Amino acid sequence: EDIYRKGKILICDYDQKSWGRLGQYAAGIIKYCFEMMIERREDISDPDARPVFLWADECQFFAIDYDQKFQTTARSSRTLTVYATQNLGNLFDGYGKDKANSLLGNLGTKFFCQNGEFETNEWASKSIGQEIIYRRSKNFGDSKSSSMKGDDNKSLSYSEGFSEQKDYRVDPGDFSTLQTGGPRGQCKVGFIFWQSGRVLNNGTVFVRSYIEQECRLGCGAKHKRQCPPVPSVGKGEYIGTGRFILGSDIMYFTSFLLVLMIPFSGLYLILSGNDFVIVYYSEKYYCCISTLCLYSHSIGIDLGCECVRRLPGVIYSVWTKTPRKEKKLLKGIIYQDAVLGYYAICVVLTLWLQYNLFDLREAGFILLCWTGLCMFFRFLRVSGNREIKE
Repeated sequence: EDIYRKGKILICDYDQKSWGRLGQYAAGIIKYCFEMMIERREDISDPDARPVFLWADECQFFAIDYDQKFQTTARSSRTLTVYATQNLGNLFDGYGKDKANSLLGNLGTKFFCQNGEFETNEWASKSIGQEIIYRRSKNFGDSKSSSMKGDDNKSLSYSEGFSEQKDYRVDPGDFSTLQTGGPRGQCKVGFIFWQSGRVLNNGTVFVRSYIEQECRLGCGAKHKRQCPPVPSVGKGEYIGTGRFILGSDIMYFTSFLLVLMIPFSGLYLILSGNDFVIVYYSEKYYCCISTLCLYSHSIGIDLGCECVRRLPGVIYSVWTKTPRKEKKLLKGIIYQDAVLGYYAICVVLTLWLQYNLFDLREAGFILLCWTGLCMFFRFLRVSGNREIKE
């Protein structure tokens, strides 16, 4: 009581790890004496009486039966109580389930930090409450069929809808994604603030925010530590290392270089005289090994267009150090007759190019037409694609 009157702070440094049961009993006795003294002090009814606080870290180690009773009248005795613990299981172990629930009900203001214990997170979500939310649903689908007669059937379906449901204001999973400070948490400690019976200035009953830590200097470092980027939940971001160039990028660029060598291989077979006929049509047109090699020009053009499309994204990602994520596409449907017609035209252009290979003007014109045809067919093939947003 003398310490209270002089406005001093009493620190009870009897941690259980060092003092064991003895420290636990000593801290419990001191806390009990403090609670009893505060409730019987003479100026308890004075509105200008000195406010006091009771702060207990890992409060389950210093739990006493009187805590729950004291907390029911702590407000009238002008006492601010701050209890810090890891999860509900610790409180249930220290107080028992019923007394722990009573104690939590009398603590009106709560700060929830990162937690991976499901029961605690679910209890926190239930405490904050529920609200009416709108859920959006999307369905994509495509189907196609064809026959040897040239008949084909195709369908492309897409539907989108909204539904009104009652759900938690804060999902239990949100508590497990709060930042924990340090380099991985951008030197920020995330929390969700909730106070019973109060609507906050943001129009809801809770606030999600963070406390910034002062970045420390590493051992021997001359500059402050640079925290790595952290992705935001629910925004579809991908933050990581080694993802500036995706696996599909490597596949397309490698395939393009390999396919690019095949037409030159056919040209080498013709010039070296090592080519031989596979199918003979006429004196002008016949299919050789070099014909198949030249036909791969259409595949090379398609791969080249895809590489050109991806190249700006790769350059931007590397230049700005912004990792990328592979996009999922719903592919459009092309008429089967158009596909067969494209392949037939490519065969004709291959034979035409082979016959006029040594006429540079004619061969250049054929390659130009062939390239334009490949690009036009690719445009038809990708124009119906739609990105699937997750």
